[in-house]
Amino acid sequence: MIQVPEHIAIIIIKHLRAIQNSTEEKELQDWVNESEEHKMAYEEMIRLWHESGSVMELPAFDTDSAWEKLDSTLASGAVAPRGVKIVYRRLALAACLVGVLALASLIFYQLRGKTVVKIAEAGKGSQQLTLPDGSTVILREGASIRYPDSFTGSERAVAVSGEAYFDVQPETSHPFRIRTSRATIEVLGTSFIVNSNDRQDRLVVVSGRVLFTGKNKRSEQHIITAQQDATLDKEGFNIVTVKDSNYLSWQTGILQFDNTPFAEVMTALSDYYNVQVKAEATLTTRPELSTITARFERQPLEQVLEEIKLLINVDYRKQNDTIIFFKTQ
Repeated sequence: MIQVPEHIAIIIIKHLRAIQNSTEEKELQDWVNESEEHKMAYEEMIRLWHESGSVMELPAFDTDSAWEKLDSTLASGAVAPRGVKIVYRRLALAACLVGVLALASLIFYQLRGKTVVKIAEAGKGSQQLTLPDGSTVILREGASIRYPDSFTGSERAVAVSGEAYFDVQPETSHPFRIRTSRATIEVLGTSFIVNSNDRQDRLVVVSGRVLFTGKNKRSEQHIITAQQDATLDKEGFNIVTVKDSNYLSWQTGILQFDNTPFAEVMTALSDYYNVQVKAEATLTTRPELSTITARFERQPLEQVLEEIKLLINVDYRKQNDTIIFFKTQ
């Protein structure tokens, strides 16, 4: 998992506050361009910064006023030589810069100590980590999590983007909360899947109970229990009963279909293999192709497509990044 180096994190903070110099800007761009993982880490830090809310809306530092006060202070005593005054001004400028950075760092680290940002690197599969309270998190490739290096307050709070599996240690006096851009998910001790993306937040509870609260609709909250699948998007909440274990396929490597509608099969394949899988309209209306029964375990996509092709007598073609099933003549 990518962890942003401290000096790069400082440059990013300075970049966000428009106080970086050209050398620092070049160093940042060189680091971002080194790899796709660095680019993802940079974009995630930018997103997390902007999602920090009103705490980031700080009053601007009045530099001219500060110089006037400094000059007034210097002038009130013995007249200092010009060279000494310049040194004082430079020291004051450095102090202002350090103050801004310290304040930004306090905000970025949430006044609770250092914040850890972990990103599951592309091409390396799922990544497992242990949180300070002993809870286990498995990040799906491309997912990220932000959490303090120690849980010292009244809650155990983390922020998540992408898909992650949580196995939370029970601790009733310190509730565990996951924050996304649109919701807060609170648990006491359970295991579940969270997937937060641009379209929706999805929560699938494996065991226990989870409180799912929308940020924009604070009056609407739901308790999600084991084997329930809940989504929150711009239309609101939708809660259904889990029919299979394919939501865990990115961990187990197993896709299981038991008389599963063909449309759901395509959705599961799209999610697992991270490709777009569709079918021609005439294919989905044929009753003999309405469901599929099959099991695939860590098989390459091409092999799965060939098995489906033989199983229900269909064919497929690749069109750019999309796979399209169609009925053979």
